[in-house]
Amino acid sequence: MATKISAELRKALDKVATNNGVCPTEREKVNTMLFDELVPMSGKCDTEAGEIIRAVNRIGYRFFNDGDIAGHGYGRETVNPAVRYLAFRLNDQNCNEVFHRFSLLLEGDYISDDEYRDLIAELESCAILYIALNKSYETHNTRDFWDFRDAELDVDNDPYEEDEWDEDYDEE
Repeated sequence: MATKISAELRKALDKVATNNGVCPTEREKVNTMLFDELVPMSGKCDTEAGEIIRAVNRIGYRFFNDGDIAGHGYGRETVNPAVRYLAFRLNDQNCNEVFHRFSLLLEGDYISDDEYRDLIAELESCAILYIALNKSYETHNTRDFWDFRDAELDVDNDPYEEDEWDEDYDEE
């Protein structure tokens, strides 16, 4: 059984669906409402919408708090599974360009912090639109985004970072 959402959140999502998008000024508000109502303190979510928002917020949190970027350094471990889950779940025309850009990152392409910040905002917008159009807040979730971890690829194996640590360690 899917989680009930508040009337305020339902109204916001109906507006997103009607407008076929979410305006930037409303994006953070709707994201916060979805997160607060659908994401538990720990573990996977009861609804697909909750797991989508959990994964989106994981990507944003890791970047804004720790600088992690998909496909790079420690971001391989902390972000890649969420990106793969979202590419699987948000497989529609509204998100194709966003996931094309993320796929390039997973292959090691460079992106500036400003570009990545913009990409996260686009991801958040397309996720909210997907949730609104598909009413995935009514759909029971069976997947955890961590199920999309690739044990061989999602490791921080950047030799430069290890060398840098060794230099700092030797100085002490």
